[in-house]
Amino acid sequence: MEVSTDQGKTWKAAQRTTYNFFEISSGVGASSAWIRVTSRAGSSVVVQNVPMPPDVVRSATKNYA
Repeated sequence: MEVSTDQGKTWKAAQRTTYNFFEISSGVGASSAWIRVTSRAGSSVVVQNVPMPPDVVRSATKNYA
């Protein structure tokens, strides 16, 4: 999983934890971001303008094709 705070120009990788969360230890530094998830087969899903408040679960509006 990767996060972009500049509309997809650059991406910062999140690390998957042993308790199945994705974290960026330095934080994102934005109140919303684009999220990109890439499958092992190389397919990607990008969800734009995801609000980033703490302790909130978000669902994507699409899945891998």
